[in-house]
Amino acid sequence: MSLDGDSGFTQRTRQVFCAHCHTVTTTAAAIDSELRCGGCRATLTVYHHFSRRHHAYLGYRADSEDLT
Repeated sequence: MSLDGDSGFTQRTRQVFCAHCHTVTTTAAAIDSELRCGGCRATLTVYHHFSRRHHAYLGYRADSEDLT
């Protein structure tokens, strides 16, 4: 099975909820990848948790484990 552009499948987008500014950003980024928040412009990691309340995946600051 091929998922290229000729197969009829298109790249899906997902909603990512920023845990810092509460903005929802639409992206084609995969889970565990990074994106730029549309609100606070922080670099976020897309987490696998999906919130039914926000209808979006959780995004948290990519450098949050490095902050002290």
